[in-house]
Amino acid sequence: MLTTWLDRAPHPELAGVVNGYAGYRVEHHHAGVHRGLPIPYLTMLISLAEPICSIAADGTLNDGVNALVGGLHDQAVLVERPVLEYGIAIDLSATSAERVLGVSGYDLHGRAVALSDLLGRSGARMVERVRDATTWSERFGAVDAELRRLLRSPRRHDALVDAASRSLIEGRQVSAVAEDLGWSRQHLTRRTRAATGATPRQLLRLGRFERSARLLRAEGSDGSLAVVAHQAGYADQSHLIREWRSFAGCTPGAWRAEEGSTSS
Repeated sequence: MLTTWLDRAPHPELAGVVNGYAGYRVEHHHAGVHRGLPIPYLTMLISLAEPICSIAADGTLNDGVNALVGGLHDQAVLVERPVLEYGIAIDLSATSAERVLGVSGYDLHGRAVALSDLLGRSGARMVERVRDATTWSERFGAVDAELRRLLRSPRRHDALVDAASRSLIEGRQVSAVAEDLGWSRQHLTRRTRAATGATPRQLLRLGRFERSARLLRAEGSDGSLAVVAHQAGYADQSHLIREWRSFAGCTPGAWRAEEGSTSS
């Protein structure tokens, strides 16, 4: 497997809205299926090769698109993995949907939507500029410019909701976040659900799950699940496995085996 992976920070004007960009080019020995794990932020993907095709529950392929936006979701999404994966991934903060996409995170929750359906001509222009570019620097610059063009001024309460969501994703307990803001738990729940589609408890769980996935990748096939569970913030290894079955639809060990098979 041949892999190119380049990370890039967004323009300072996009701080707090865009977490970062990644340019990727991965050549596999054969096509397969990728398990897209739930993550605590929105993902925008622009393909420079084959259209992105998700797999429906009955095993059929949904219509492929060249660019899409995925909202927060609670279960893994199966995606067709072509021999060549080539494109840009843009990670948007959990509360950023309204400011750059013009829709609420609640409306995107559990969904993957074609970029052109959300942004119309603006989305098509972003894809065109990225595809016309000849270097990674030009591609990142094109995304930067188009997202800055789309950026809306924050509403008065956006900063508080964003700070609360980030704290929850980082592992701070729901009651502590509500107390810090002087909000009731019910008010915190209403605000985070309207902005992200997820409850505070769900954001907390998604953040912990993502940490465990990062640790499992770093630990490799021989890493201790008990150690990963502790470092990610789970009560114990059994808690880790239960959450993986819930979010990923498989155990950490099964996912490790899948990840290993994609490199062959």
